[in-house]
Amino acid sequence: MISRSLAERIVCFFFPRDSGNWIALLRVGMAGQVIGYCFSLRRDWSDVLASQGTGLIGRELSEIWATADSRLIPRISWLVSAGHAVGLSEAVVLSLAWSALLLAAI
Repeated sequence: MISRSLAERIVCFFFPRDSGNWIALLRVGMAGQVIGYCFSLRRDWSDVLASQGTGLIGRELSEIWATADSRLIPRISWLVSAGHAVGLSEAVVLSLAWSALLLAAI
């Protein structure tokens, strides 16, 4: 029979008490990364993600890669299609997407 103190030490070893502070640090760090990403692409956002963009890789290529991984990965073309349905241009939808990404990070 295992003594009580040995059983408690085993439980404490495998399931240590945690304050949960690491998750707050992870959230702040991830938000900082996304904010940096938004500001680094601020001027080129439309060029990179526009259907007729002048970037190195267009939206079509990145969406092909995303579709190869899973058909359920959200794509910017879904937002553009929804924007066209309500009468918004592609440039406006891309600006709204950039703003929403920045707002979510903040």
